[in-house]
Amino acid sequence: MKRNIIIGTCAAVLAAAGATYAFMLPDTEEKFLQACDETLKDRLVAPATYARANVTGPVRRGAEMRDYLDQQTAEKREWREVMAKRDKALAELYREKVKAFRFGAFEVVSYFIEYDAANSFGTPLRSTAECSQIVETGAPLADPGFGRDAVIDGFTAFDWTFFQLWKARGG
Repeated sequence: MKRNIIIGTCAAVLAAAGATYAFMLPDTEEKFLQACDETLKDRLVAPATYARANVTGPVRRGAEMRDYLDQQTAEKREWREVMAKRDKALAELYREKVKAFRFGAFEVVSYFIEYDAANSFGTPLRSTAECSQIVETGAPLADPGFGRDAVIDGFTAFDWTFFQLWKARGG
């Protein structure tokens, strides 16, 4: 009898601990927003001053080829074309993305993040950024990671870095 009480108590404690652990784990949406926060911070002059103020979303809309190929602006399209001409592997990657897009239905899932951060003069400013991910139609967000990076205002962290270098060289 005493043994059953001890086993029952241990089982209850383990179940409560497991439920608490599962509750404390961030869900996919929060992981994605944390990835958005980190990507945004990397682009700021004073990343330590970053504070997320508000999030609106998710907003879902059908993805177009230009979304899928990350070509939202004329300047970015020009940069992509120049990069694809210089790098055959990148050109092949674009061809493969086009093939994949033609055989599936995709949508853009966006969150609009209002945040406060200081500019180069130390003046706090409030800004808004769109953080998005392309998923198959109706699918939930995927955990951020390789190939599922947070896209901030149309740029992955990788794209944004190289775009800044390209602009600095006179684009």
